Amino acid sequence: MMQINHLRKRVGTIAVCTMLILMNIMLCGAWFAKPDVILDTEKNVLYQCTSADVVINAFESDPKNAKEKYNENPYLISGTIISKKKNNKELSLGIDKQTKRVITCKTTDKAALENFKEGDQISLFGKLNVGLVKYSLSMNIDNVMSSPNTFYADDTYILLDGTIVNKTSLVKRTFAESGFNFFIPSGWKAIEHDIESEKLGNMPGYQYTLNKIGKKRAKAESLFICYFDKTKMVDINDQKENDLIEKAIIKDILGKDTLKEFPLKTITTYYGASYKYYRDTYKQALGEKYQVEFIFQEVDNAILVYVYVYQEPNNISDVMTVLRFVEDTNKK
Repeated sequence: MMQINHLRKRVGTIAVCTMLILMNIMLCGAWFAKPDVILDTEKNVLYQCTSADVVINAFESDPKNAKEKYNENPYLISGTIISKKKNNKELSLGIDKQTKRVITCKTTDKAALENFKEGDQISLFGKLNVGLVKYSLSMNIDNVMSSPNTFYADDTYILLDGTIVNKTSLVKRTFAESGFNFFIPSGWKAIEHDIESEKLGNMPGYQYTLNKIGKKRAKAESLFICYFDKTKMVDINDQKENDLIEKAIIKDILGKDTLKEFPLKTITTYYGASYKYYRDTYKQALGEKYQVEFIFQEVDNAILVYVYVYQEPNNISDVMTVLRFVEDTNKK
């Protein structure tokens, strides 16, 4: 059943309404020695595909806009090796080494580049860095693509595990009247549940039963995506108390009065979103353990709530893709 908790602060009341995790559970605490999270945006980066020629030409035609677009952002850059140092730790990727129309790429792992030579085609993962002198371009190499002759369109993204994401193939979902969109893989439509209309809870959002994708698995894996409107669900005197609200949401979902340290981790992602994490472990009545991981994304007068429930995290790449492309149309 849906629980509605009331937390009192000063003379105000916060009423939190959340969804139900579809399991009969008995909670047990788990102590995490360090703030590791499964939905880690630094370990599961989506690199946008492009070419060295496109990047260099963008800086030549409009350096200011190009810097805003490319600086410190992750890319899989394909191109021709213009020059390479004998130590196998540095090469130049691009158009012309005489005019320095290149991207200087460096690595500490010389084995990654030792089989490549000048004139070869290569595809490199990394974050672009824009220097102060004539927008000099450089990149620290995160990895080398195993099939360097493969090129992709600009609307394609790729993870280090090889997962390829074509953004235009994703399916848009919108929280009604919120102005927030998110995008799911097309295969998720078959395992989607509307939390309000299916009476799973009364906070707008969706549940995706990921263990039912492809070869169905008995062990639950679900992602919940919800929109918590503070103007409708929180007393006006407490709407700025985000930590208090988020703790109340966790307690309602987990059905427990005490929490461990909150937040477990706070980060600003490479794509600009700020996240607050919390994790816990619980047992089903028959004793099976599951993990539950929360992410709170505070946006204006609302909080986007992501809850990932799993025993075996088989769909991390897809989940990270969904998180990456959440958009606020109110700011366009």
